[in-house]
Amino acid sequence: MASNSLKVELPDYLNSDDYSEAFLYNNLTITKKDCVNPVLLGSFFRFLRRYSDDVIEQRVNDSITPKSSSKLVHCDNFIKSQLYPNWNIRDNVISYCSNYATSLKRELDTTCSENSESASPPVTETRIDPYAAIDYKNAKTMRYNDYNSVVNWVENQKEIEKILRKRSVNVLLNNCGQASYLDDFTKSYRNNIK
Repeated sequence: MASNSLKVELPDYLNSDDYSEAFLYNNLTITKKDCVNPVLLGSFFRFLRRYSDDVIEQRVNDSITPKSSSKLVHCDNFIKSQLYPNWNIRDNVISYCSNYATSLKRELDTTCSENSESASPPVTETRIDPYAAIDYKNAKTMRYNDYNSVVNWVENQKEIEKILRKRSVNVLLNNCGQASYLDDFTKSYRNNIK
């Protein structure tokens, strides 16, 4: 079951005065509601991507030839201090919402299955509450809509991440000359996904 919230801290380099909107996202607490209505997550991800994936060429590109040792040090520093931490934060948020979707689906399957006693609306005298059956159906529909919303958001973000990382790796290959960036990230950070 997904925990009630996920605390996210920005990478150190984003806590400087150079990034004016960083204060909006520092020590951010993400809740299940944020997965269902991901407006905050969307702006947070845009902020992270703007200062990592979107500027990768500018950050690693300089006049030094790709084989130069200082170029490789510069690339390595950017990758380890900026790019990988950003990817890790986004993976943690996506994983949190994915886990929430899984727990929501499990809950829906349990409470709304055909064999479950709770699958049918509670029996209420229509003179007492004429809308009980409709309210039950609407609540059930809303829960399924929430589940579908979270699943769609997670799948979209996974696809966006795949595209961004492929592009980032191509830029890194062209500018830094090493081929194992995704593997290195996977080895270094996959165990840290919450």
